[in-house]
Amino acid sequence: MSLKLPFLSLSPGALFGIGLCALLSLTAAPSRADYEPLGLHELFGQSELIVRGTIEEVKDKTFLLGEFEVLHGPNPDKPLEIKRFIDWSGNSRWSGYRVGQEVLLFLAGPEDASNADSPPWNIRGYGGEGEMPVEHGFVYLHGLFLEGFQRQRFTVQHGTLDGYRFHLDAFLAALKGYNRCFRFAEGPQTERSPSIVQQCDDETLAIFCRQSALNRYLVELTLQDIQTRS
Repeated sequence: MSLKLPFLSLSPGALFGIGLCALLSLTAAPSRADYEPLGLHELFGQSELIVRGTIEEVKDKTFLLGEFEVLHGPNPDKPLEIKRFIDWSGNSRWSGYRVGQEVLLFLAGPEDASNADSPPWNIRGYGGEGEMPVEHGFVYLHGLFLEGFQRQRFTVQHGTLDGYRFHLDAFLAALKGYNRCFRFAEGPQTERSPSIVQQCDDETLAIFCRQSALNRYLVELTLQDIQTRS
């Protein structure tokens, strides 16, 4: 018999298997006066396109990725054009846009599909959370609050970033594993979570949760998200 939670079914065995990792007491993200950052699980599960690539050209309002790896979503034509993040009082990019920068991008479609001048892809999150620098085998997260992880100041790509650093391989494994276990419901997408469905079996979810602190955090965050919308 499954334990019914809003939008998600997890059996008691799954909850036991993940070591009761659903710690539903994460604190609120700071600096919410201006905007509410997306959760990491929302970037993972709700982005239309996730790519890793290198900036080939920088334009006035957009930049282009020449070579890139699609981690989730459709296979767009090359080069891939993305609207640049514009610094504002609530957040700023770690450094200016430069050719050769490697980035991990969590993207949404055009803001106005009827406007031919609208860039085809947009970085998710008002604080630019969906654009992460990649350097020397690490990926750097900013604009997010990750409960239980140490926030630090890093020098990356000739700039400064306040946030979190993960080994790239481990981070991408968490991304792929999360999207195997959870699916965000189809339909109109907003900056907040729609319905969430577990699509892997309980044993697979338990294994995923035990593999790393980041995996466990993602499951906890997902269950907290569900509870707050109940």
